Amino acid sequence: MKPYFVILQLFFLHAKKHWIYIALVFFALITAGAGLSSVLVINQAALSSLEPVTSGPSYAITSRSNQPITLDDYGELRKQGVIDSIAVTMQTLDKKGQLFRIWGIDIYPLLNSRFRNTIVDNSAPTAALPPIGFGSISKPAAALLNIKDGDSADLGAEINTPPLIVGDVPLPQLTANSPYAIALPLRDFFALFPQSDNQEVNAIYLLMPRSSDELSALTDMLPKHLSLQKVIQANDSVEMGKSFSFHLVAMGGLMVLVCLFIVTNALSMLLAYRHTTISHLHKLGITKKAITVGLITELGFYCLVGSLLGVLLGFWAITQFDTGITATLSNLLRSPFSIDSVSFISVALLCVLLCVIGVAIATFIPLKQALKTELVQTNNTLSWHTTALTALTTGIVGYLLFSFQTKLADLTAIGLVILAGCIVMTTLVPTCFRLFAHLVNKKNALLHWSLKSGEALSSRCKLAASAYFISLVCIIGLTGMVDSFRTATNDWLSKRLVAPAYVYTDQPENVPVDDSVNLIYRRIKPALLNQTPINLSDYPLTPQYREGLTFHKSATEPWKRFETGEALFINQQFAYRNNVYVGDSVELVIENLTHTLSVMGIYYDYGNPNGNGLVAPQLLAGTGKLDNVVAVMSDTGKWQDYQHLLVSVLPNASFLTKSGLLSLSMGIFDRTFILTDGLTVVALIISALSFAITIALLSRHLSGHIRILSALGIQFRVIQGAVFTQFALICLLVTLLAIPAGLVLSHVLISIVNVNAFGWTYPLNIKPSAIGFIALSGFIGMLVVCWLSLYRASARRLPSGFAGLFLLCAGLISGCSPAPKQTSIFANVSSPQSHYQYEHVDRLTGVKLPADHAPHPEYQLEWWYLTIVLRDETQRPYPFQYTLFRFNRQGEQTYMAHASLHTPEEHFFEERFAEPTMPYLQVNSSPFSLQLDNWLWQGQTASPFPANLSVDFWQGPELDIEIANNGPVVTHGDQGISTKSANGAHVSYYYSYPFLSAKAKAIINGETKTLKGNAWYDHEWTSQLVDETVLGWDWFSLHLDSGDKIMVFRLRIENKPDFYTGTYISASGQAEKLAQNVFSLSPTKNDDVPLDWVLSIPEKSVSVQITPFKRSQWNCGTFVYYEGGVNVQGSHSGEGFMELTGYGKPEHQC
Repeated sequence: MKPYFVILQLFFLHAKKHWIYIALVFFALITAGAGLSSVLVINQAALSSLEPVTSGPSYAITSRSNQPITLDDYGELRKQGVIDSIAVTMQTLDKKGQLFRIWGIDIYPLLNSRFRNTIVDNSAPTAALPPIGFGSISKPAAALLNIKDGDSADLGAEINTPPLIVGDVPLPQLTANSPYAIALPLRDFFALFPQSDNQEVNAIYLLMPRSSDELSALTDMLPKHLSLQKVIQANDSVEMGKSFSFHLVAMGGLMVLVCLFIVTNALSMLLAYRHTTISHLHKLGITKKAITVGLITELGFYCLVGSLLGVLLGFWAITQFDTGITATLSNLLRSPFSIDSVSFISVALLCVLLCVIGVAIATFIPLKQALKTELVQTNNTLSWHTTALTALTTGIVGYLLFSFQTKLADLTAIGLVILAGCIVMTTLVPTCFRLFAHLVNKKNALLHWSLKSGEALSSRCKLAASAYFISLVCIIGLTGMVDSFRTATNDWLSKRLVAPAYVYTDQPENVPVDDSVNLIYRRIKPALLNQTPINLSDYPLTPQYREGLTFHKSATEPWKRFETGEALFINQQFAYRNNVYVGDSVELVIENLTHTLSVMGIYYDYGNPNGNGLVAPQLLAGTGKLDNVVAVMSDTGKWQDYQHLLVSVLPNASFLTKSGLLSLSMGIFDRTFILTDGLTVVALIISALSFAITIALLSRHLSGHIRILSALGIQFRVIQGAVFTQFALICLLVTLLAIPAGLVLSHVLISIVNVNAFGWTYPLNIKPSAIGFIALSGFIGMLVVCWLSLYRASARRLPSGFAGLFLLCAGLISGCSPAPKQTSIFANVSSPQSHYQYEHVDRLTGVKLPADHAPHPEYQLEWWYLTIVLRDETQRPYPFQYTLFRFNRQGEQTYMAHASLHTPEEHFFEERFAEPTMPYLQVNSSPFSLQLDNWLWQGQTASPFPANLSVDFWQGPELDIEIANNGPVVTHGDQGISTKSANGAHVSYYYSYPFLSAKAKAIINGETKTLKGNAWYDHEWTSQLVDETVLGWDWFSLHLDSGDKIMVFRLRIENKPDFYTGTYISASGQAEKLAQNVFSLSPTKNDDVPLDWVLSIPEKSVSVQITPFKRSQWNCGTFVYYEGGVNVQGSHSGEGFMELTGYGKPEHQC
């Protein structure tokens, strides 16, 4: 083994002496790793976000009789655990000649933590909901009424809305049937329209998808007068998700291929630079095996370190700019985008594997040539017959792979087709240089040298040129495909949408008939065509509908036999998947009745994943059911009157015009492909950096030629221009060759891949201007890269050139900055300056029980707060917290509930909202009870204890807790008046039940556990704690093993000393106020978030260390705060809870 170590040591010494080359290789590896890892992370996250694609609520609960849906029905539903239900009602008004729809929506459940990051509409996440106390108004409505953010809308008849926010309204798929929409909270809606019964709503929508078993259970739960209906979406006919998913996978494959070329190119360049050293070693008798092993080890080390650094850089960039990326892509994808679901380990392993493959290619393939050849060769290209045979073989293998009709086979085949183009390109470019040199007069020595040198140069940089070629081919190919699809879709929809307007409803039989319009109904029916399931629809025979059907292929005069019922039309999807052709005779079975028909046409049906067929109306007469889409044939001027009639009969129906549908569909189309366009541009940028590194390395090897030309009296700038011309000509030839290759790729994608993947195709429509712009942009970009690299890449200026290249790249990736952290926990609670008068703490009146167990709505802030250190039989901790908050925002009452459960391995947290008028919120004083949805705290008397608390997390743990009181109630401060600042400006009413015990039955991840432990209950209310100067607090409740209890508290106030207070409670129940001069509470470490503390109370001989059960105990809700169990050790042992607020949003936690 000794010779191998000697060779390896020699290579490392060589690398140390010529460190700049190693630095450039590392830069290439890091760039490839960072680019690939970041693209793969975005790719995986985007694919994950498309898996549960929901364009809005899938189901709605409606009334099946004349008995309306009431708020009590809604409340009972939520109390039974259907917490993703949203009550909706609506009224219409005429305003300035337009039909306005005023929607009442129970907005508060949309704020729940389980749904806040879930797309519940087709345009914006629920984070875009208006602030509490505000409504929303659509942009067209705001423009018509001249409404700006914060304005109220005067709707006439003494109807004035609360302040409105201009933009997307909540659940816009419910309001899409009218561009003039206003959405209000239900409370405000019923206040504006008192004539509408406050107990009635139009429908209850369900936000989350459900399995068939869950839907069946929900149906059984409903009262007899309610039914579960599927929501009909106006945009269901255009589904881009599968196509977009395929494109993301293709873009990931493109990035892999480009980065493979970059890695292989960088290592091959280094190998070529080692030519002299390798040659000398070979002549000294060192075996090729020893040299190969040494090279593999060295290059493997560089690849491992460089790729891992690149992956870390890519991950860092993604996490640093996660907020901007998430917001941008969520808006583009119209679905929740998050990198949390990405497997970073698998991405890192893929990147490292790619570099290992690069090492293999760079070492084993060119090693033999590196031992025998010089860097600048006169002929390093394949012969024409070899090139033709290799390209033909690669292309045939790729074509054969298409016949397997699988996604993997198609992607592999595309890669082989592109590689075949690379083989042709790498042969044609040197040949063109040879041809140019032959045509140029040799008397023009500099030009002749430039062309001859360019021939060898093009061979040496063929890997970098291939990376650029692949990127440009993919951009041109995908652009040609997408432009063709866009044009075909627009033309197809323009013809297919025959009627000027359409009604979308799940009750087509109830669509009102009116003399002003002509309604066209269609029937649908599942059937069997040649024993294969097919969805049939009858097709009107009017001239407009005949012109609206676009055929892919058809027989002569297809309508003649179709209208007699002797023929049918099928869509491309069914034809391709079942090998059915025009003219075929087929057997169609409808309700056990067999018809022998001829296929007279195959029609385009873009975006439909199913096989469909069209038949004459008489074949489906009296069978099947009415389609949920009803065409409205009428003059535009009659629409408004009909809309009023439609709304009065079917308030939840959607009325969409042809232009509105076309705009909606094409908008979805454009959003679908914008991300894939961006990924191809990233690949092009990465390949340009690879080309720049190649130039930097090769330019040093040209220094000998440059010195000879300089000695002949040729100016350096002229020589530099000649070298630039070489690289520019290479880029030009590659660009020109990429154009036909890209068009071939467009044809393959449309005619083969699209058919295999989706079962339909469309005409290839090339826009020369678009293709020319892409090619010109790529060429100019490469010219800039070449010039910048050559300008710096000389023997004496290469280091600064490398630095300049690095700074250029750093500038490109530093265009974003993370969002600043929140500094005050009360940023969303404190009211703006107003004249609203809150009740203040009366220092002469202390806490009075049992009356003060009830809410105090006149105060700004209040909470009922319970913490329990639950343990199982093995003493494993399960800290649990339940808190009900009440906020008074200038008279608007809002309730927020938090539930948190920690296991040793997991954390479950949920946040829910409600407002007092909703029946699923109950706060009662006799007997004491707190309920929000299916979270119920039920006492037996006016006191909170004894009590039973039931908390079921959404699709998570279920807890049933019995709580008993074993000691007196404790008031803090002076008779419950707790002062929290030195000047007394911050004060609250505050009392506790510190002597509680709890027993719980818990179902966690399907396993039933019996838990028990110590509990602590606080009730606090105030109007003098929530101002902008309060940064947060640190609060502790401790159960000592001696039976004593301790509450200590630190309030952090901006630009003022921290204020400390507390209460020491003996085991017998005697409470003593702890002034801040009799105890000390301080963190043990100077961390951003102090988790380890020391508490000392000398008078009580208490000196203990407080540490969390586990480090990560963050509650990530509207307010982000630290809340969890703690251990107590030192002079006393024990356990308890710690709450830390105001420290901002922790990185990688929320």
